Amino acid sequence: MCALVGVAILIVILFEYAPSVLPDNWYMAEHANLNFGILTCMELLTLGMIPFALRLMKLKVIKRYIAEKQEKGFLMAGLLRCYMLCLPMILNVLFYYLFMYAAYIYMAIILFLCLFFIFPTMARCKREWEDAEK
Repeated sequence: MCALVGVAILIVILFEYAPSVLPDNWYMAEHANLNFGILTCMELLTLGMIPFALRLMKLKVIKRYIAEKQEKGFLMAGLLRCYMLCLPMILNVLFYYLFMYAAYIYMAIILFLCLFFIFPTMARCKREWEDAEK
């Protein structure tokens, strides 16, 4: 998860401090309609992934998988949760610098803050495992 957040930070550093390598705002003028389409898709993806990632451990399929695999199942389910939030976050950061539209960065910040609610610690895994057994 830290590596995926690091990728987002690397994108910010490259666009902010190396403008000759990656020019910002170069795509917006020619593709305003594309910006609207991508923005709509990213809003729907962001709004859909947050509750889905937060409630992932409650799904019967995931509970069954965790019951079969035990610790490995928790690791895989935790990684899946992190990817579900980090990948749209990275895309939002990238689209922010391509189109220079503030909605993308707001969605990336919201996804980043949601990571604190799903961070897979051992205590949380044990608590969720006990809840899953009930």
